[in-house]
Amino acid sequence: MIASAAATSSGLGAFGFIIIIALYFLPVIIAFSRKVTNVGSVLVINLFLGWTVIGWVVALAMAVKSKTPQVVVVTSSTPLPGCSKCGTALIPGQQYCSNCGTARSPVT
Repeated sequence: MIASAAATSSGLGAFGFIIIIALYFLPVIIAFSRKVTNVGSVLVINLFLGWTVIGWVVALAMAVKSKTPQVVVVTSSTPLPGCSKCGTALIPGQQYCSNCGTARSPVT
């Protein structure tokens, strides 16, 4: 009976140790699962500064930060209309030229 109690407590101790390690590296796990671009930084901060609760919180914040939006560039084969005075391209809806301040000529 004593042998089985010792085996149960050591098994419980190993399980508890695994849980503690998983909680310690939770920011890294989250960063990997979210495919964050700075996983290496999260790992280094968590590994070396995670024991200082502040380092762990910083690593967690880096892991859950919103992803940087990707910029989509749309090209068009039709050129943008130019300013009648200086020729600078005008964005659709732009009323005045950003270069010289001339009012946009009415579209015909």
